[in-house]
Amino acid sequence: MREWLHTILPAWAKDAPFLLENWQWVALAMIFTGLLAIDVLARFLLSGIPPLLGKRLGLPAHRLQGLRSCVRPLAASVGAASFVLIVPELELQGQAAGIADGLGRAILTLALAWLAFRVVDVLGDMAGERVAKSTNQLDDLLVPLIRKSLKTLVVIFGVIYFAISVKLEITPLLTGLGISSLAIGFAAKSTVENLFGSMTVILDRPFQIGDWVVIGSVEGTVESMGLRSTRVRTFYDSQVVIPNSTLLSANVDNYGRRRFRRWRTMLGVEYGTPPERLDAFVTAMRDLFASQPNARPDRNHIVVNEFADSSINILVYVFFEAKDWETELASRQRFILDIMRLAEKMNVAFAFPSRTIYMAAGSDGGATLAPTST
Repeated sequence: MREWLHTILPAWAKDAPFLLENWQWVALAMIFTGLLAIDVLARFLLSGIPPLLGKRLGLPAHRLQGLRSCVRPLAASVGAASFVLIVPELELQGQAAGIADGLGRAILTLALAWLAFRVVDVLGDMAGERVAKSTNQLDDLLVPLIRKSLKTLVVIFGVIYFAISVKLEITPLLTGLGISSLAIGFAAKSTVENLFGSMTVILDRPFQIGDWVVIGSVEGTVESMGLRSTRVRTFYDSQVVIPNSTLLSANVDNYGRRRFRRWRTMLGVEYGTPPERLDAFVTAMRDLFASQPNARPDRNHIVVNEFADSSINILVYVFFEAKDWETELASRQRFILDIMRLAEKMNVAFAFPSRTIYMAAGSDGGATLAPTST
């Protein structure tokens, strides 16, 4: 083609003032103009596909938005692929050929990586909606983990192919890295441990998203989990990032999997309470707890427990069937208010800390002890 063009082109078109002949510069300008037109046309044609699919499949609006986000990178991929296919027809020589080919392949690699990112997001959103309807909590961990893993693979392969596209020799680079393999091994140690920690959570399932956990000195609700770390939202609303390697050896106390919520307290009543009334009050408290909506029917203890400094103490050691902390607090409040009403009804007075002091008194110099309570 080059020889044929040289026979029909005027002399000025065959001049090469800088790298390329003039006709090649003109051809490149026309190609770039055509590629812009292809990009606009592709986006115009592809933009009609998501609404059509949405209407046919009954997709929600947010799903359509995800599909629309794929249109731009797909059009860019089509344009870059067209450039890679057309450039050889210009019969560029030497350095110019290498630059044009590398540029086209680099842009194509970036466009495909961009498209892959968008596709992963769309698939991740679809999977997330599906697992949100299921009762298997393991999926809540797997979907974000797989999503992040796929994006990581896209970045890795994108970097490798981009390096190849721009003719970057990665083999000598990898060989040179072998000299410092020991340092890399130490650096990769934590990465491998974090990966094994992620696999431990997936296989052993010590917790799930939304669980109230205590991991070491960190207490809060599990918010998310990734390849490297797990994020816990504390009750004072800070976010703690825990490396997954910690999960290999840390004790995980999962409050979210409690079947029952324990409440333990001491009720102090006045020493002047008659034994018969105290016994009747304790028996009535047991019946009162048994009538609570969320009361555990067994393994509850309400007994007269000890003589304290200022009161006779009643041990209240009970369990509520509560799925979360809010339900536990509501159950506890209901029971406490019922105890107060019962005590008032049975004329049982709660004690408060007090002290009796004996004061010396007498005008004739004798000592008289007069008790005074405070």
